[in-house]
Formats: sequence, C-alpha cells, structure tokens
Amino acid sequence: MRFQNKVALVSGGGTGIGRATALAFAREGAMVAICGRRKEPLEKTVKDIQKEGGQAIFFTCDVSRVQEVEKVVSDTVNKFGRIDILFNNAGINRPSRFAETTDDDINILIDTNVKGQLWMMRAVLRQMLKQGKGGAIVNMSSQLGLIGHVDEVVYCASKGAISNMTRALALEVTGDGIRVNAVCPGAIDTDMLQIAGPEGVASFIGGAPINRAADPMEVAQGVLFLASEQASYIAGANLVIDGGFTAGK
Repeated sequence: MRFQNKVALVSGGGTGIGRATALAFAREGAMVAICGRRKEPLEKTVKDIQKEGGQAIFFTCDVSRVQEVEKVVSDTVNKFGRIDILFNNAGINRPSRFAETTDDDINILIDTNVKGQLWMMRAVLRQMLKQGKGGAIVNMSSQLGLIGHVDEVVYCASKGAISNMTRALALEVTGDGIRVNAVCPGAIDTDMLQIAGPEGVASFIGGAPINRAADPMEVAQGVLFLASEQASYIAGANLVIDGGFTAGK
C-alpha cells in the first residue's frame, strides 16, 4: 500500500472525482479526511470507506470562507495528528456567454475556485512546514486551465490561475520536501460535466481522440500517482487527463 500511515485531506470529497480519490486513498492505506458543503454525500463517502475497513472523517466546509478552511485543517490534525497529502479539489462551474455573466457568477467562481484553493493550500502548507517532513499537494485544475473554450471565460480564468499558482508554489517549497502539482481533467462522468448542457457535453467528448467521458477513478489514479513516491521527481507539473482533447489545440 502506497499510503500506509499517511493522512490525506480531500476537499470536495463527497462527489465525483473527490469521492473517487478519497476512496482510492483509503484503499491504499491512507487515513482520509474529506470536506465539502453538503453533509449527505460526505457522510456516504465516509461510510463507504469505513465499510471497506478504512479510516475516514468528514467536515462540512465552504472553501470560499477562509475561517472554515483553517478549521478543517486544524480539526484534521486534531483527529489524525498530521497532514501528509492534500488533494485541493473543491470547485464549481457556471457556464455562460461572457456578456451575460453576472457579478455573482464571477464572484462565486473566483471565491471558490481560486481563493478557496489558495486558502486550503496555504493552511495545509503551513501545517506541512510545521511538521517538517515534506508532503504532497495536488491541485485540481482542468483542461480549460490550459486552453480556452466558449461559454467558459470565468471558469477558464479560474483554472488557469490554479495551473500557474501550482508552478509558482512548487518553486517555493520543493526545497522543503513538499511537491506541488496539479491534474487537468477533461470530460469526466460527473454532475459537473452535465452543467455544460447537451451541446457542451458533446463538444468535450467529441473533441477528444478517446471518444468518451472518463470515469472519476481514472482521474483519481493520476492524483494518487502525483501524491506518491512514484512521482518523487515531479514538481510544478500539470498532468493532463483529458483523452487527448488538448493534444491538437
């Protein structure tokens, strides 16, 4: 087991890629803490981990609120004693033509996708530096953090920020034994994909040489790789998991 006696914190761990990754970490021996806004899916993920013999706990949290993020980190350390891995996954999307995008759309996407990831990354980083034994941070970007797409101006802006903040932090902390990387998924079979609507879904799937949506566990395996010692020489990378969508862009 790659993560025996390690503690992994997964934001947005109740559904989709976050849920799949939390389950995968637990199956590889990690003690898992998850957080998100809705109690019910978080509770189900924890119960499913426990049914398989794993250790897990959940916290409700809105990552756009820095005090809530800091409490999740503190509560995780109080429960498990440390944090070795962060999968900084929580995020949202509101596709729209940019001229029709509201102030609320912009604020909630930037507050959740950018500030939320910054708050979580900073809080966990401070804990890792305090521990003094390294760690791994994997941020959730997107194929749209690397290329543009219609109806996705604000989402592209938020994910582009994540891809570049990943590079920047890696330069700061790799010398402390902390590796920072990101995953950039494409069309994944989750509720978030359906937000794009039938035409958007068809565009994302049809635009990839591997002509299908991925299962969330296919992204989870990329996250686990980046968090593991198998990726010990990888820092500041954006691992693209998009069925080839961006290859020809």
